[in-house]
Order: sequence, then C-alpha cells, then structure tokens
Amino acid sequence: MVAVLQLRGEFNPEKMTPETWSWACQVTVHGQLKKNTTWEEGLLRESEEVGLGITTHLQNSKWHVLSEKIGQEEHVRTYGIVVAQYVLRDIRWGPASGGMRLLRQGEITGILDLRAHFEKTEGVRDRQVTAMFKDEREAVEATFKKFA
Repeated sequence: MVAVLQLRGEFNPEKMTPETWSWACQVTVHGQLKKNTTWEEGLLRESEEVGLGITTHLQNSKWHVLSEKIGQEEHVRTYGIVVAQYVLRDIRWGPASGGMRLLRQGEITGILDLRAHFEKTEGVRDRQVTAMFKDEREAVEATFKKFA
C-alpha cells in the first residue's frame, strides 16, 4: 500500500503568480470548503484537480474521515480512501500540479515539516526530500494506521 501525494508545482495559473511552498507534498485532493456546500460536494469539486475520471472512483468508494479541524478561520477535513492500483491511470494532474509522489508507510519518519525547514517563497528545492505541512503528514500517517 502507498499514499498518493500531489506535488505542488511552481506556478499557480488561477492567481497567475508563482506557487507558494513549491515542490512540497500535499494530500492528493485539496481545497477549501465553499459556503453552502457539504464536505462531500467540496471533495468531489476539488477532485477535478486530478481529472474527472477520479470523481467516479471517489463516488464509489467508502470515505474515512482521518482528521478534522474546525476553527474560526478555517474548517479542514482530511479523508482517506483505498482504491485499486489501476485508478492511478485515471489521474490527470492539473496545470498547477508538479505531479505525484508515492509514499510507503516506512517513509513517513523521513518527512520534513514544511514550515520548520523551508521558506514559503522558495519551497522545496531538493526533489529527494519529502516535506509536508504537519497536519497533512499526520493525516497520511493516520491513513496507513487505518488501512494497514
């Protein structure tokens, strides 16, 4: 079993600016919950980032809430699902993506804390390094524990 992580690219075509935290790893489908939408609607909307073919797999999978943080400024929920290996063929990364990184459970201990080791504007320059935000790293770790 591996976790499929998305690498942040170098350019954000929505904002037409350089991407922050470039080449950092993040959970595969990631975005903000918009007003008057459910968590599930938000997840399906954000799945378009990796191609519409993935949406079908998401709709037909059991979603597991792995972490949840509800605060004044943001509401974050991280889900995990298990999909068959062939689903990876349906991923079509969007223009803001730097691609994907497959991570095995034993590699979690080597993940660096993005905020502690890197600058927001510089990002992760060494492609051999896996760096993530702390909460996303914890969600990936929880995924392996849940499904192992």
